[in-house]
Amino acid sequence: MPIEHTHVFSTAEHTWTVSRLWELAEGLPIEVIPIKGIQHLDEMMWETHMNLQMFVNHAIRVDDANLWYPILIHPNGWVMDGYHRIAKAMKLGLESILAVRFVEEPEPDQEE
Repeated sequence: MPIEHTHVFSTAEHTWTVSRLWELAEGLPIEVIPIKGIQHLDEMMWETHMNLQMFVNHAIRVDDANLWYPILIHPNGWVMDGYHRIAKAMKLGLESILAVRFVEEPEPDQEE
């Protein structure tokens, strides 16, 4: 999957570069999962307030999201990459989305 920007996925203990997660996910099976089963969709996502330009930028990224690329799921069920694709699927009223689920936690790029 082409990464248009650099970003990371972090837990309290580990950080992963998303482009590296995609390399690690190569060859893993793609499955169709129900959107309602995705963890944490009802939790606050941003700790800071967005201005209008930031909001518009996110809306553009949702509109541009390619649903043919699966989202990446941590073995514990967390979304490691793909919130814009999930948002687009929800916006379109879809009930499921493509996903790749790691069986084991990938080696982190950085440990906290």
